[in-house]
Formats: sequence, C-alpha cells, structure tokens
Amino acid sequence: MKSFLACCYAAFFITVSLPAAAGDTASKLQGMVGWTIAAVTQVEDEFEGCDFDKVIKFMNGIALTCSSYGYSYAFMPSAVIFTKSGKYEGRNFHNVKVLIDDDFYDMQPVLE
Repeated sequence: MKSFLACCYAAFFITVSLPAAAGDTASKLQGMVGWTIAAVTQVEDEFEGCDFDKVIKFMNGIALTCSSYGYSYAFMPSAVIFTKSGKYEGRNFHNVKVLIDDDFYDMQPVLE
C-alpha cells in the first residue's frame, strides 16, 4: 500500500508540476521556430543586461554585440546562442538571439 501511495504521489507531483514549467519554456521558445542552437555556454563575468553596442563575452570564446536593450543582473549566467541565416537582395545575413537566464536579447557578431 505504501508503494502504491508513493507511486500515486509521485505521478500527481509530476503531473501538477511539469506543465507550468514546460508551458513557460514553450511560450518563450515559440518565436524560435527555424532558429538553430549554435552554442550553450555562460557569460564570462557579471551580466548587467544589454545596451546597444555593448560587447558580451562568453566562456567559449564567442563575443557578441548587443543590438537591443534589456536589464537583468546575474553572475556568469547560462546562455544559449541561437542563429538564423537568410538572404536578402542577394546578400547573406545572420541573425543572432541569445537566451540569458530567462530573457532573449538580439545580438550580432563583433565587427572587427
């Protein structure tokens, strides 16, 4: 009887707990259909959000420039770098979005 109750409790907990988390993640990723995960990494140091032309360095050696604004603070937060390539008027272009903690930021490669 104890094992049956434990099983039912575990099933109830999973059923009740997962959809909320899965729903939050799914709603954040809805606009990312067609994008490719290019890297999963961490911000190199403190992250204090994005401001236009601010360079963000990542632990895997990638550096990107912010092309949007948003504030949040975290020390060495996790980051998922998404890319999407396209062509417009015969020219190739690459869009970059980065999910840092729970927020998306538009970015672009650092121009040297």
